[in-house]
Amino acid sequence: MSSDEPLTKPRLNHVQCLGGRGLHRMAYWEWGDAANSRVLVCAHGISRQGRDFDTLARAMRAEYRVVCPDVVGRGRSDWLLDPAGYQIAAYVADMVTLLARLAAQTVHWVGTSMGGLIGLGLASLPQSPIERLVLNDVGPTIQFEALRRIGSYIGQPLRWNTPDEAAEYLLGISAGFGPHTREQWLALTRPMLKADGDGFVLHYDPAIAVPFKAITPEIAAAGEAMTWGAFDAIRCPTLLLRGAQSDVLTRDTAQAMTQRGPKARFARIRRHWPRADTDGRRPGGGGPGVSARAMKTGVLDAGPDAAPIVQLFDEHPDAAAEAVQLARARAFAEPLLTGRQLDTRRGCAGTRRRRRRDPARHRRRAGDARGPPTSSTPATT
Repeated sequence: MSSDEPLTKPRLNHVQCLGGRGLHRMAYWEWGDAANSRVLVCAHGISRQGRDFDTLARAMRAEYRVVCPDVVGRGRSDWLLDPAGYQIAAYVADMVTLLARLAAQTVHWVGTSMGGLIGLGLASLPQSPIERLVLNDVGPTIQFEALRRIGSYIGQPLRWNTPDEAAEYLLGISAGFGPHTREQWLALTRPMLKADGDGFVLHYDPAIAVPFKAITPEIAAAGEAMTWGAFDAIRCPTLLLRGAQSDVLTRDTAQAMTQRGPKARFARIRRHWPRADTDGRRPGGGGPGVSARAMKTGVLDAGPDAAPIVQLFDEHPDAAAEAVQLARARAFAEPLLTGRQLDTRRGCAGTRRRRRRDPARHRRRAGDARGPPTSSTPATT
């Protein structure tokens, strides 16, 4: 092993957490210098795992100690004896234990879907260690139809003979992640699988679906009221991202999140998971999705007051192109996580071209991004 390999590859660690039926181990993937006091936690979606953030972690490991947990029931973490323990409040408690293990006094948090709700819950607590919060495609109000859509596939007893077969299935339920080459999709699929005899199954405990499938419209409404209360208690700077075609986070909810609680800074993504090919071109297509993946450069359709997040994007087989992408990811990450403003005139070539073609149109969009619309201005998301 080379001397710098521990910094360029993840270290798998575990922490023991207390649940309703005893102790369980939660796995977490750690990148960068373990002595670095700057900690970035990346939390995944409901059926995903911490390796979703590999490319982001590589981009940020020089500046941060990057920690990507496998939420209990997923990845390399234990499965719970009682499925009722698969709840956001329990996940928040596990993260408090994780931060104690890390001796992290303060953290920056990037959460996608379920991972965003965990971060929201932790950030709402008095004396929360979260200094900056990024919520990716999630908010206090989640449409019941979106919950039903997710519930239609999560926890199904699936088995495949090869990773290729699994990749075909996962691609079929993940069209909203945007276009990928076959090699890219296989790279994203492998961490989602575990060997089972002569075949492969999904990495997570099928029982994570039990409390999820028990959600009724009435339960969802009660949870929504509680989550809005938690959101209103957040005091740290917050960035909200929404895919233009998302069915999880509606435009109305996103707009409300800019007007109450931490008054989140808001950025709309043209598609849920924009990504770039190795030659830097952004393909079309895409739609709603729920997992941390695939954003590369200037994704904002907004003005200079809106700063983009650390852009999450796919692994690419071309090493030279990937090196360029990592450098650009760092450039977009640092303004958000340090609080410095990003000059989108340098960061987004598409925005620069639109401004030259139609300055008035650009000014209108920039004006919409600076604050909530008036009664005569439609919401821009």
